Amino acid sequence: MNVLTKFVSFLAVLCVVDGAHAATSGLRPANANATSRVSMAVSPASMNARRVPTMVSAKTAAATVATTTTSSTSSLLTQNECVEQYTECIKASDVCGFEFEECTTSELFYAKKPQCNGVLLQCGSDGINALFGTTSTTNLSNKNSNDEYVYPTAGSILGQFIEAGAINNRYDTSTCVKRVTSCLKKDTVCGEDFELCTTNAEFKKQRVFCESNIARCQSDGLTELFGSTNLSSMPTSTSRLGILISEGADLAAVNAVSTCYKVADQCILSACTANPYKCITDSSMALVNATDAANEGKALPPEQANASTDVVTSKVISGFIRNACAETIGGNKYCYATVNEGKMPTASQLTDPDNRDDVYADVYSVRMNTAIRDKIQKLADDFDKKTKEKCTDTIMSCAMRSCGSGVGSLCYSRVFGAGRQMGD
Repeated sequence: MNVLTKFVSFLAVLCVVDGAHAATSGLRPANANATSRVSMAVSPASMNARRVPTMVSAKTAAATVATTTTSSTSSLLTQNECVEQYTECIKASDVCGFEFEECTTSELFYAKKPQCNGVLLQCGSDGINALFGTTSTTNLSNKNSNDEYVYPTAGSILGQFIEAGAINNRYDTSTCVKRVTSCLKKDTVCGEDFELCTTNAEFKKQRVFCESNIARCQSDGLTELFGSTNLSSMPTSTSRLGILISEGADLAAVNAVSTCYKVADQCILSACTANPYKCITDSSMALVNATDAANEGKALPPEQANASTDVVTSKVISGFIRNACAETIGGNKYCYATVNEGKMPTASQLTDPDNRDDVYADVYSVRMNTAIRDKIQKLADDFDKKTKEKCTDTIMSCAMRSCGSGVGSLCYSRVFGAGRQMGD
C-alpha cells in the first residue's frame, strides 16, 4: 500500500507537470512517430519482462534530470480521449455495467461515480462538458428544489447513458420479483431467511443494497413486491416482502443468538468495507487518509500524507465501529435476549441508553474475533489490489501522453539517461 500513500497525494497534478517525473513505462509503440495509447489492463509479466526500474528509483532518477516546461493543458486528455477513457471506466462490470444496468437513475450513478474520478481529474473542461453538460466538476453535486441531481444533463453523454439504461434494462414482473428477492436474500443484505430484516426499519436500512434492482422494476412488479408503487412507504403485510419480513421475525425469535451474531457481523463488516484500514490495528493514519482520498477520487493534502506518524489502535477501532454499530447492535432485541439469558426486552428496555451500551459492549467483545478480523483483512487485500491497478493505469496513461511526446522509448531515455535503453 506504499504505492497508494505516495501517489494519491499527487494524482490531481500528475497530468499538469512534465511527465518525466511520473514515468513508469518502458512501453515501445509500434510506430515511434505515432501517439501511443495505454491499455487499461497492464500485464505484470510484460512489465517484468521489460525490467522497468521501480517507482522509487524512477523518482530518484527523475530528480536529477533536467526537464523542459510543458503547458498545464498539454498533458490533459483531449475531449475524445476523456470521453473514451471515462466511458471505459464507468461501463466496467463493477461500476455501472456495459449497458448502465447498475446506474439507471442519477442517484445510482453518483453512488458509482467516485470509482472513475481518477479519469475525470485528467479531463479538460471540454471533455467534462461533453460528459456532464457543465464545464466544472464543482457543479456536479448541485441539486434542484426536488432534491434531484442537476448533472449530468439529459442531453449530455452520461445523461443519455442513464436514460437508455433505465429504458433498456427494465424488468418484467417475474424477473423483477426474482432479481429483487434474490438480492435481498444475500447474506450481506437481509439474509436467506430475512433474519437481518425482521422489522420495517431494518428492511429500509438494508434495501439500499438492492436499489439498482428495484429501480428497474415496473409498476406491476413493484406492486407484487411492496403491495403498491409507493416506495416511500413500507411493504404491506400481505405483499411478498411484507410476508418475508414477518416470517423472518418469527424465525429470528427462535434463533436469537444466531440472529444477533449475524446482525453484529454484518454491521461490523459494512462499517469497515469502504476503508478497511480503519479497522486494522497498526495501520498508519497516512494510509487511512490516502484510502479515504482514493475512495472520493480526490487529491490527498500533503500534510495528511506526510505529517502523521500515528497508527490505528484497538481503541480507535472500537470507537469507530461503536459510532457505526452501537444503535444497530445495542438496539437489536435479539442481541438483548442473547446477553440477558433469552429474555426478550420491553420497548422501554430496548430504548434505554444504558441497556444499549451494555448489549453492544457484550456482543462486540464476542464478535470482534479472529474470524471477523480475517474477513476485514481480506477486504483490505482486495481494496489494495484494485487501487494499485487503477493507480498504475492512471500514472502510465498520463506519463505516456506527457513524457517524450508520448513515445515510450524517448520518455525512458529522458528519465533514466540517454545512454540507457528499455530492457537494460
